[in-house]
Amino acid sequence: MIPCPAWPGRRLQAVRLTRSLALTLVVIAGLGLGAAPLAADGGAWVGAAPRLTVASSEMDRVSQPLTSASPVHGTVSRVVWRYRTPPGTRLVASLCHAQRCVGLTGPRGVTEALAGVSASGPLTFSFRLAEGQRPTVVEDMQVIVNHR
Repeated sequence: MIPCPAWPGRRLQAVRLTRSLALTLVVIAGLGLGAAPLAADGGAWVGAAPRLTVASSEMDRVSQPLTSASPVHGTVSRVVWRYRTPPGTRLVASLCHAQRCVGLTGPRGVTEALAGVSASGPLTFSFRLAEGQRPTVVEDMQVIVNHR
């Protein structure tokens, strides 16, 4: 556990994707999508999935489940997501919870469409190629789940 500079008094479990998380937060801040203050009884968790190859426009390819490293109670308030593909790649992408899925508008963003579902997850990314696209690799799949 390490001290959290953003929330004095809280400690975070160190994750291997620290550089990736920092880049995500820089990108989000640059897009003006900064995180809203969390409720006093809320929190957040970060999940990441390994790369995968998407090779079909007819069949979805689903990431490994993204879950919190520790038990979480409560419900999702918002989710920040990101993934990376080669420039010019067009995908049909979704972020899914067992209760519902939300279509993603691009390789990074924020959604409140999963608000109210269990914050314990898991979440998965789902991808298929847009018509006419060649097989591609999706990397750096990550979510930041704010919950209360």
